[in-house]
Amino acid sequence: LISVLGAPGGGRPRVHEDEIARLREQPGFPDALVERVRTVGTAQGAALLDIAPARFTRLARAGCVSPVTFYLNRYRAVVWLYLADELAAFAAREPELLAGRTPPGMRTMLESGADWR
Repeated sequence: LISVLGAPGGGRPRVHEDEIARLREQPGFPDALVERVRTVGTAQGAALLDIAPARFTRLARAGCVSPVTFYLNRYRAVVWLYLADELAAFAAREPELLAGRTPPGMRTMLESGADWR
């Protein structure tokens, strides 16, 4: 998406000016870039895939979709965020996982408490 440079001394990562120029030249800038990096939580992700939030959580725990970041909310619960573009690509690539029964191997893994996020 965007290449960054590690800051000397372990500071915040920086985006080189050539990378910024490249991004500005792309068609649809800045709206296209905003859409490419849009993140969604569990409820929004489930709505995007047109599935129940519980099923979305199971797919995430099984490692089917990977979060890009997380944070602790005011109740100290972990909130996972996913790239909306990656969720749409997953839905197009694996439509059979969005409906019907969970595959037996995945179900066994989830019942054992595995979380591959």
